[in-house]
Amino acid sequence: VVAARAPFRAEYRVGAPEDEPRFVLSVWEPQLRDGGLVGYVGSVTDITELKQVELALRESEQRFSLVVRASNAGIWDYDALAHTFYFSPRLRELLGFGDDPAAFDDEASFPEWIHPDDREAVLAAMRAHVAEDARFVIELRIRRRDGSHGWFLGRAQAIVDAEGRPVRLAGSVSPIDREKAAESALIEANLALEQRVAQRTAELEQANRDLESFSYSVAHDLRAPLRAISGFAAGLAQSLQGRLTEPEQRQVGHILDRADRMARMIDDLLELSRLGRREVTIGVVEMEPLFDAAIAEAAGEAAHAPEIVRGPLPPARADAALLRHAVTNLVEN
Repeated sequence: VVAARAPFRAEYRVGAPEDEPRFVLSVWEPQLRDGGLVGYVGSVTDITELKQVELALRESEQRFSLVVRASNAGIWDYDALAHTFYFSPRLRELLGFGDDPAAFDDEASFPEWIHPDDREAVLAAMRAHVAEDARFVIELRIRRRDGSHGWFLGRAQAIVDAEGRPVRLAGSVSPIDREKAAESALIEANLALEQRVAQRTAELEQANRDLESFSYSVAHDLRAPLRAISGFAAGLAQSLQGRLTEPEQRQVGHILDRADRMARMIDDLLELSRLGRREVTIGVVEMEPLFDAAIAEAAGEAAHAPEIVRGPLPPARADAALLRHAVTNLVEN
C-alpha cells in the first residue's frame, strides 16, 4: 500500500489475548507532496457493536432460511412504492419457473396468476387486511408455468405508512394439493354416504309402508273368522246354558279366551306398525310403577294368574310409550 501510495482500509480485532476482542475499522489516506509520499492521515473506529449486529443479523437470516426450507413454503415480497416483486427460489420452483426471471415482474400481472374463481376473494381479503389489520390467511389456486393450477395456503403481512397506505407486503405460500385432494375425496365420500343413507331410508320407508299395509290386510282377514268363532262359541254357550257339563263349559271358555287373546295380538300388530312412524322421545321413566301397572292388568285378565314378584328397579332412560308396550308384552308372555 505504501509503495503504491494507495489509501488503506481494513477491519481487524485488537486487544490482549485474555481480553474480549474489539473490532476496529482503520482508514488511512496518503499525503503527497511534490509527487512524493510524506505520510498518512487516518482514523481508527471501534465497530464492535456494529459487528455484533451484523453477526446477529447473519444468524437470524440463517435461521429464517432454515425455517423456510423446512416449511416447504415459498416467500414473496412486494414493494408498493417501487412496484416490484421478489419471489424466493422455492416459490419459483413451486410454480415451475426455477431461475427464470419472467414470473411476476410487475404489479399488474400478479392477479392474473390467481385462479379466476379465487381472485376477487384474495384481493378482498388483502384489502381488508390493509384497511382493518385483519388476519390474512387464505386458500387459493395459483397458475403454474405449465398452465395448471395448484392449491396453496397463503399468508401475508402489510406494512403501512402514517396515512394507512401499504408500502410493503410480504408473505408466504405453501403447497396444499394433497390436503385439498384428501378434502375432495372426503367430500365425495360423504356425498356418496348421504346418497346411500337416503336410498336406504327410502327403502326402509317403503318397507314400513308395506308392513303397515300387510298388517292391516292380515288384521282384516283374521278379525272376520275370529268374530265368527267368538260368536258361535258364545251362542253355543247361551243356547246350551244349563245343559253343558263342567268340562264342556271350560272348553267353551277356552275358545272365547283364545279368540280374545288372538284379537289382542292383532291389535298389538297394528300398534307395532304405528309405533314405527312415531317420533321417539327419550326421557326418564320410573320402572317400578310401570311394571306394577302391567302386572295388575295381566292378573286381572288371566283366569289363573301366576304370582309375579319383582325386586327394586332403577329408573331408565327410554321412550315411555315404547317401553310401556315392551313391559306389557313381557309380563303377558
